[in-house]
Amino acid sequence: MRQKYGLQTAGARLELNLLAVTGPGTERCRIWQPASSSHQPRFPPEIQKPVQHSITLKAKIMTTSARFTDECYPQQAGPSCGLPSAGRTLLTLLAAVVALTAGAAHAQERTASRPVPDGAAAEHPLQTPIRLARASLKVAETYQDYEASFARREQVGTQTYSSTMKMRFRRKPFSVYLRFLREHDGREVMYVDGRNQNQMLAHDTGFRGLFGTVSLDPTSPTAMAEGRHPITNIGLENMTSGVISRWEAEMKYDDIEVKYYPNAKFGGQPCLVIETSHKVRRRGEEFQMTRFYIDRKTNIGFRLQHFGFPQGGGQAPLLEDYTYSDIRPNVNLTDRAFDPRNPEYDF
Repeated sequence: MRQKYGLQTAGARLELNLLAVTGPGTERCRIWQPASSSHQPRFPPEIQKPVQHSITLKAKIMTTSARFTDECYPQQAGPSCGLPSAGRTLLTLLAAVVALTAGAAHAQERTASRPVPDGAAAEHPLQTPIRLARASLKVAETYQDYEASFARREQVGTQTYSSTMKMRFRRKPFSVYLRFLREHDGREVMYVDGRNQNQMLAHDTGFRGLFGTVSLDPTSPTAMAEGRHPITNIGLENMTSGVISRWEAEMKYDDIEVKYYPNAKFGGQPCLVIETSHKVRRRGEEFQMTRFYIDRKTNIGFRLQHFGFPQGGGQAPLLEDYTYSDIRPNVNLTDRAFDPRNPEYDF
């Protein structure tokens, strides 16, 4: 079977006629290609759509703007990709030709700026991450409630605090129930907007558990002794809208670098990772790098990491890490799930 592929970069188009060797037992592999305007994938159009082919080109074309739509990523299908030896030999030769041609075109692109039509402005590299995050936010807004596992790691001052929780969440009224595991097994926290004078309820274990259930202002020093954000900021929707706001504020900078990892996995879960970073540290900027994880199956943003600026040439310190896993949306949680008198709880 003959397949025709075209690659466009730096104003030059390379077309290859590939003879794919197929036969019994040959597995079909996947290659990522730019999505057409007529295709409506689960992900927004900025994400490449998967199509089935008998071979995989191990080449990557990337423009200096680092836009996801300008990249050709191969699916990780192993070195042979299910082809007989003749097909693998042909693939190796063709991939080398593509790599050399793309390298020459990319070198030419680095030395000459891409012309911009009169009256048109080049798109900021953060535009695509913002579009992707907004699409993910729309999914989060359809979750009227959910149960999930929530893990967080935060640096507060010179101390780092980590915890894992079972979580119940409801959008309206804003309601949260957390039961801590591992490090603080048995600790429970609850907050319902408009109830208990907008105080959160909490009880601990061990010596501090002797005080029983206490009411705390969510923004009080006691409530935030081990965290960087109040409980009123928790949730998938808040996390995603927060990263959107940050990227929108950073669009005033022209040195933001954006990278994409479309074949990433988290705990076996395929996901797209968007990484943005500052090349220069400015006054008031706390985070040097941000990573936002989007589930490729559901398009929900489920993890956010913020890294600080490295000190003395070292690695960038991880300041914030929030992960939602085992998400079960729209399970019809009632008021009982956010009532401290629920016999399942120990308030």
